Order: sequence, then C-alpha cells, then structure tokens
Amino acid sequence: MIIMLHNTPSYVKRDILYGLIAHLTQPEMTLITGSRQVGKTVLLDMLHKELQKQDKPQVSILRYNLDLEADWHLFQDQTAFIALLKERSQQHFLYVLIDEAQKAKEAARFFKGVYDSQLPVKLILTGSASFELKAKLKESMAGRKRIFHVHPFSFLEYVRAHDEVLAQLLERGAAPSPHSLQMLIEHYKQYMVYGGYPRVVLEKSPTAKLALLQEIYSSYINNDIVGFLNIRRKKDFGKLAKLLAAQTGQLVNIQELSNSVRISAKTVQKYLEALEDTFIITYVSPLYRNARQEVVKAGKVYFNDLGFRHALLGTFESFDERVDKGSVLENAVFQELLQSADQPPLKIQFWRTLAKTEIDFVVTSGTKLIPIEVKAQLSRMNIPRALQEFAKKFGVREALLATMHKPQNPFDTRGALHVGAVYPFELHTQLDLMLSRP
Repeated sequence: MIIMLHNTPSYVKRDILYGLIAHLTQPEMTLITGSRQVGKTVLLDMLHKELQKQDKPQVSILRYNLDLEADWHLFQDQTAFIALLKERSQQHFLYVLIDEAQKAKEAARFFKGVYDSQLPVKLILTGSASFELKAKLKESMAGRKRIFHVHPFSFLEYVRAHDEVLAQLLERGAAPSPHSLQMLIEHYKQYMVYGGYPRVVLEKSPTAKLALLQEIYSSYINNDIVGFLNIRRKKDFGKLAKLLAAQTGQLVNIQELSNSVRISAKTVQKYLEALEDTFIITYVSPLYRNARQEVVKAGKVYFNDLGFRHALLGTFESFDERVDKGSVLENAVFQELLQSADQPPLKIQFWRTLAKTEIDFVVTSGTKLIPIEVKAQLSRMNIPRALQEFAKKFGVREALLATMHKPQNPFDTRGALHVGAVYPFELHTQLDLMLSRP
C-alpha cells in the first residue's frame, strides 16, 4: 500500500497498522492503548506519514504530545481547545494526533466534549495508562470510538526485524527448509527470553537488552503505578508482581499471595487489577460445565511479555538452560493465542477438574472448542490422557499440542481425536485452518 507498511531503516512493519490506516476515514475516535514502550508513538508517526502520503495539507494535521509541558497546558482547558479547533477547521478537515492523551484534564470528559462539538475533526489518541480513559469512554461514548490494543512485537514482527525472508515464509504459512526451520526455532528461543518490546528486540547486545528491560520496569513502577495510580507501597507491589512471575500458569490463590506479601487480600486484588489494567498481565478464567467436578473460580495469570517477566525474576538464562522452561513455553503459547484472539474473536480459557486433570488452554470460537496442551518435552507419542478425557466430555474431534520438539511421526489417530503437534509460531495458522472447518 505504502512504504510504511514495509520494513524501513527506522520502522518494523506492524500488523495493526493496516486497521489503523483504514480507520482514518471513519468518524469515530481512534483510541490506541497498550503498555509503555510497545510502539504506540511510532504508530502515531506512521499514521502522520500516511496522512502526508495521502497529500493531506500540513496545516490539517495537528500533533500533540502531552509529555511536553507546552502541549499539556493546552489540554487543561477544554473550552480553549475547542475554540482552537474551530479556528483551524474553517478551511480544512483536521486530523488531531495526541500522544499520552490520558494526561488531559479529566480526559474522558475532555475528549467526549471535543467529539460532541461535531467539528470536522478526526481524533487519534494514544495512552500507556489509558485504562481509566478507556473505561470512562466505554461508558459515555458507545459507538463513537474504536479501541486498538497494541501488544509488544509478535513473533512474526520480531522475525521481520531480523530476517525478512524468514518473515515472509512465516507469514505465508509455507513449510520452511530444515535450515530455515532451525533458524526460526532459535529465534523463538531468543524471543521467549527477552520478549517483544521493540527497543529490546532491535538492540543487539544482551547486556543492553537487560538494561532496557530494567528501565521499562522502573518507568512502569514510577509513572504508571506510583504516578498515575498513586500506589505508594511500590515495594509490596513489586513483591506481588515477582511472585506472580514465579507462579506463571498456576492457579491464583488470593489468600496465599496475601500471606506471602503480608498485605490484605483486598490489596492483593487491587494490585492484580492494576497489573491487568496496565497491560502487564492477563487473567485467564476456567471453562466449566459441571461445578461439582471442575474448577470454577480460581483463574491463572500470564504475562503479556516474557522479557518483563524475566526482568522481575532477574533470570535471563537461555531457554534450553532454564529450569522453568515449561512455564516459559506455556506463557509464550498464551501470547500467541492472545495475539490471535482479535481476528476472529476468540475466547481463551483453561480446563481443570477437581481431580487435577488439566488442559492448558481451551480456545472457543462460537460453539467450537479447541483444546491445546503445552509440552516442553515429548517423551512418547501417546495422546495425553487429559486431551482424551476432555475430548470425551466435550465431544471435540481435534486438538493441538504445542512443543519446541515436534515429533517426526504424527500421533496415533486411530481413535476419534486427531491431535496435531505444532511449534508455538505455527499456532495462528493451525487455528485458522481448524476454525475454518465445519
């Protein structure tokens, strides 16, 4: 479409950009959310350049960054800002690009008022701690905005930053040569250690990667947690986050966390909500049909970026040397599912019986269920008992097993259940195929 949709010396192609560009023509506000340093400002740069590419007059494009004091002052007076837009929109339709929009005074009310002024203006907002803005806009502006959530680099975007040919193979779902497959596996192992924050991915030095991740964590605590949420007990908050990192993929026990950190259960719940609202973790709920036989309340927590998790734990060993490789791989598979969940809309859950039979993930699309097991090592080719039990209970005929050691021979498919072994980076393609079948 345009040069910005391909890798350039400055930018890596982001898949979300297509939707953002398409939404430029829509009257609703564009709200770009995500954690710190996932690339929201760069996406705003790309949209700015796209507007220039479309020959929009420079005077019709207004760009603000509320981290800058001069811009921040302008957004403390809604009446004055609307008056400015009225002046500037006399001759041209305006595109108003605003970074860190949640820092406007009473941000939700501020932008609702601007939108409701019905001026010839397109609002494009970003914010790293925009959960409060998003929640209030959701209440007051149904049908007047669209939210785009920006994740850290997906593995495909990670590969684009390193090897465009490999990225094209991955994007097409083409079968790679043995050499290319091994390269993808090694890239994925690196991706699972350092995560997908763009600056971290683009940095070559492991030492510099670690320093960047520590900087991201420190900025998150000081700006989002202490500065925005006004949580002053940052040491306790950090302890809880570290505990969750060590317990990735385990059932969350609020009372146990409360006892470990020595804070109230109510405070634990508040901190968990803060971690999720700031896009650091995602809470996954259980799937159940029989409350007397299955887990119905306790959920699990996964990190939205493994590099952030490892910064909390201070563990950056290679994947093959890690003692927690099972948890790391399970979290990586969750990230693959999370990044696939928007198109088409998918629900991600897990299944666990009171007898502790467990399926790591269950993806739901409409009435279709796809169980997914994660195994760091495959010692034998038998279909896991948990998958067989789930298939019998829910009547499913297909399942996936995600692993970094894919077997050469397929699973025995003489029974009613077909299990496909896949690398984590193949999940998106396989899910698309399975969901497309009746």
